[in-house]
Amino acid sequence: MARLIERFESQPGEWAWRVTSHKDVKALLADERLYGPHVMRVHTAWRKTMNKVFSSTIFDGLVPFIRDVSAALLDEMISAGPPADVHEIYSTSLTAQVMCELLSVPPGDISLFREWAQEGDDNTPMPDGMGKLMSYAEQLMAERGDEPAEDAVSALLMARAGSEKAHALRSAKLLAGMLAFGWQTPAAMIDSGVELLLANPAQRQLLDEQPALISRAVEEVLRLTRAPLAVEGGVHRRAYTDVEVGDVTVRAGDKVLLDIVAATRTHEELDLGVSTRGAVVLFRAVQCLAFLETRNFVIPDDVKRLAVPVLAHRIVCRGLVREGQRDRSRTVIRQILQKTRVPA
Repeated sequence: MARLIERFESQPGEWAWRVTSHKDVKALLADERLYGPHVMRVHTAWRKTMNKVFSSTIFDGLVPFIRDVSAALLDEMISAGPPADVHEIYSTSLTAQVMCELLSVPPGDISLFREWAQEGDDNTPMPDGMGKLMSYAEQLMAERGDEPAEDAVSALLMARAGSEKAHALRSAKLLAGMLAFGWQTPAAMIDSGVELLLANPAQRQLLDEQPALISRAVEEVLRLTRAPLAVEGGVHRRAYTDVEVGDVTVRAGDKVLLDIVAATRTHEELDLGVSTRGAVVLFRAVQCLAFLETRNFVIPDDVKRLAVPVLAHRIVCRGLVREGQRDRSRTVIRQILQKTRVPA
């Protein structure tokens, strides 16, 4: 039987502790020793700020703009005739223009963002590129500080969390990251969807005939795209001081992986927890929800919204006849959501 806490090589040359006990994962998610009191308070405040700034209301207001830009780009691509570079002409252009509209920056600056972001390898900007992005973000924030606008940057400045200096630095880093990469992930998802529909013409015809199925098709696109291992694996933390977990002492500085999905498999009321496939499906579902709400990030409320419908039929409770299984499964998932503190 596998241990409920064990060492594993998280990446070449780096070792960490994997915790899979439901009881321990639940406790450690709320344990300041894995964060440090100050870090935990700052992250909690910052997360609340992000939820306010990048709200569904802001993105709902972008829907008409997205439709207009999408239609114009498709018309342009059709007029140019084959062959068409969907990634350059449509996907990248659409998502970049949406990001510019969200932040109220000139669309003509997109070429600069792409140039600066590519000054490095493996999607990691080199110091010069990141410095340029940070400078642009800081200038953007200074302009909004002098003349606020109805955009995400102004909202971000108004929703200050912590000291003014710390909030300004975190805001600049966030904006620089959005300018560099915020449009690339949704563009890649559009590319993937186009490729899948071209490879499966019957599915494309079905969507033409039944547009109501498009939301489910988006979910399939997200599901069929490989998830980052860091997200699939669980929640990564580092011990701030020594922590006792079962019969193991996790030393200060050690990396800890809180395997939430595996933890459902040790819940006292379950005979069968969530499988790896179930974890991937939940991950894809919350990605899809964020995508449909035109967000390029997932928030804890997305998981809370979808955990019950996605996972309830994937677990088996102890001592229940078939007729009572589904209702009890839903109750157990809700209990886990209520008792498990949202990671900072």
